[in-house]
Amino acid sequence: MSTQKRAILKKGSAEEPKTIPQFYDEEAAAASADPSTSGQFLFFKDVRSAMYKQRAKRFPRLPRDRQDLVLAPEFTRTKTQRTVVVMAESEIPGAHDVLLQPGLRVSFNAPFTTRQQTMMRLHNKSEKPIMWVVKSNLGKKITINPCSGVLEPNSAVNIHLVLFPFNYSKGPEERLTIETAVILPLMEKKFDQDFLQRCEILNRIPISIHYNF
Repeated sequence: MSTQKRAILKKGSAEEPKTIPQFYDEEAAAASADPSTSGQFLFFKDVRSAMYKQRAKRFPRLPRDRQDLVLAPEFTRTKTQRTVVVMAESEIPGAHDVLLQPGLRVSFNAPFTTRQQTMMRLHNKSEKPIMWVVKSNLGKKITINPCSGVLEPNSAVNIHLVLFPFNYSKGPEERLTIETAVILPLMEKKFDQDFLQRCEILNRIPISIHYNF
């Protein structure tokens, strides 16, 4: 690849909101259409290597296969420039597939004068090991056991929730959030909070807390 072409790709990478595959397809189409440039047909790996450093802070790390580079439309960007999958359904397609049972709402019954228990079941439906964590904005009102861990491919874990007695008053929306991320091939299969905070593709499942009166 010529220095001039590399400079053009780097400039486009920094300025345009297109994906790297889109850049590649445009370059390949242009080279194929003009007989005088057909011998300059670029390899995809050359385009990727020229543009990756410019994209590293704005896009997820590039997967090995070209067809995996286009992110699903459900992916969104966060202020920290991570890719987060946020879906309204309990089945979440993306970097990995997760299923939550019984659904995206946990209910407790009034009066809230005794301890109440319920359970969720988290399934790793993918062929990749994942790490997961359950977060809550309920404070000491609820306990979650276990609250984090690792799931092997096609396995599941029961997550037990205990709600302690409290005096109900209407306030901000209460919720749980399950976050999951693929454990990379060279990583040890254990829960790593630091990695979960900086990983580039994250699945996030919002779960609402509902009180029955």
